[in-house]
Amino acid sequence: MLIAGIAGFKSWRIVQNPSAIFLRDWIEHGTFTWLVSEDIVSEYKDILRRLGVRRNLVGEVINLLREEAEFVDVRVTSDASPDPDDNPFCACAEQARAAFIAT
Repeated sequence: MLIAGIAGFKSWRIVQNPSAIFLRDWIEHGTFTWLVSEDIVSEYKDILRRLGVRRNLVGEVINLLREEAEFVDVRVTSDASPDPDDNPFCACAEQARAAFIAT
């Protein structure tokens, strides 16, 4: 959702991508609490770099998350997801007792 949302942001056009609208709503209205862990932030950073996102934009995204998201100290990992790459997200949500996971 983060990656798709960032792709929908262009300063010169109206945001129409559903993921971008979701992100814009979070940024402007705080409509939900974004839960992250260090593993999640690291994964976001790696994916953005692999996709060729400009270094300064990667930094802005990571800084925004560090300032606005709620960090969760994940102490227990699990194999809750059929996709092992999603386990950090599941563990973070479980540890913080999240109401939902947006993907």
